[in-house]
Amino acid sequence: ETAERKEMMEEIIMSCYDAATCADKESKGKAAEPFTADLIISNPTTYSHVHLAEAMGVPIHMFFTMPWSPTSQFPHPLGGVAYKELTGKEKAKLESSSDKGDVKEMDSFLQNIAKLQAAKTKKSDENSYSYSTVDWLMHMGMGEILQKFRTKHGLSKKWKEGADIVNARQLPFAYIWSPSLIPKPEDWGANIDIVGFCELKGSGFSGDPPAEIKVWLEKDPEKPPIFIGFGSCVLPDPRKVAEKIFFAAQKAGVRVIIQQGWAELGSSLNGKDGVSFVKGTKLDDGSESEGYDIKAHDFALVIGRVAHSWLFDHVTGVVHHGGAGTTYAGLKAAKPTFIAPFFGDQPFWGQMVSAAGAGPEPLGVDEWEVDALAENFRAMCGTPMKKAAKRLSDAMAKENGAAKSIDAIYSHLHFHQMHCDLLLDDVARYYVPNWKLRLGDRGMKIMEKHKPSWFPKIMGTVHRYKSMDWTVAGVPTFFEDNVESIANAEIKITEQDIKIALRNLKAIIDERAESKNETHVKFVHPEPRLRI
Repeated sequence: ETAERKEMMEEIIMSCYDAATCADKESKGKAAEPFTADLIISNPTTYSHVHLAEAMGVPIHMFFTMPWSPTSQFPHPLGGVAYKELTGKEKAKLESSSDKGDVKEMDSFLQNIAKLQAAKTKKSDENSYSYSTVDWLMHMGMGEILQKFRTKHGLSKKWKEGADIVNARQLPFAYIWSPSLIPKPEDWGANIDIVGFCELKGSGFSGDPPAEIKVWLEKDPEKPPIFIGFGSCVLPDPRKVAEKIFFAAQKAGVRVIIQQGWAELGSSLNGKDGVSFVKGTKLDDGSESEGYDIKAHDFALVIGRVAHSWLFDHVTGVVHHGGAGTTYAGLKAAKPTFIAPFFGDQPFWGQMVSAAGAGPEPLGVDEWEVDALAENFRAMCGTPMKKAAKRLSDAMAKENGAAKSIDAIYSHLHFHQMHCDLLLDDVARYYVPNWKLRLGDRGMKIMEKHKPSWFPKIMGTVHRYKSMDWTVAGVPTFFEDNVESIANAEIKITEQDIKIALRNLKAIIDERAESKNETHVKFVHPEPRLRI
């Protein structure tokens, strides 16, 4: 399985260059349009990210939904430090260990955060080191493939920064979560932004609500249910989990909606008093439900797929696996959130929600006990958690993650290194060293077809431009090989383009003739039209 995964990752990594430089091969019957990226937006787990930017000589901006930049405030979500160890059975194991460290003094992750804010501690060192550990492990797995990628695209096989390349080169990094939930750590630099959760306008639920669910909700409008669902997560024992939910809901006196998901959670509750099934949901004998009796006295409803953006507005709390998107959906709806993490960044989100007071401490389903689960259900219906969730929801409503993301991208771009000298709203792709001239697609075509008679022949002296050379601190340079031919038949230019370009060319030549040094003329210019 490891060999298969590595082969899959190699295919992804090696395909990145074509994805950033070639025409779209999946153009749905239309002629493929030429494409070359001016900017790369990537997450850390594509691995090729900065290597691709180096090969192309373009800027890069990292984005992710969980922390990947070293901080003493909290550990890397994949680093195995301080998340699961402070809850349930894992905490008990540590407390009974002979090497307790400072765990015995910490009753919760919140106290640990308070300690880190007060002074640098052994735990804070472990937190920071966890990021290096994850980077190193990733590097050990992907380093050989990345060397192959670099060799193929004319880069040195090895790079001096090793596993720490993203942090060592101080790439701009934007994190997609609400600063009201997780403020920016004080030890993160100016290259890092917290932009907020991102959501497309109009992407929420807009159809008719599912009739059976709507009717069931309206049976007891004064007692909205708690939603429980784990999506595509694989449950260790769905029958046992469903039974605990059933008895805990009974004990707490709450209504629950159980979403089946891939594990078909709740199908084993068929025949139990107080449980109804929406039409089409799976039963434990393999058949599908024909629907439920609206007059039945029930407290649990088992459902199939449904839009969270609609349902979460009609429940009193949500229980889920802790994916970043589902966490956002629950908090946006101002619902107390109890996270039962399975893997990855889910323990991180569980602790952050709990730290904000908007939900119980996270606990995996394999550690659930009926009494404790019932107590969590009651707490989610209580005023303190509801107020905390509402406070976060109100703060998120004032945020615009998508707009802040665009602001972050543009604030870190070096526009003075990117624009064409002749047409200032074009991105430079070519460079003429003899004339220190940067040209975009339209500018290049004008210089080929409409250059002044006094200007020498341009082909043979043209190089591909690097708006950022990542081997020399991001300064602009150019590729050594001459460009032999340029396919620009599809590039459209107007008479106005020609007029402006030739006027700017003359201004540049005149300026340099009068100047003692031959540096580029600095123009006040609009933002280039980037292809991302």
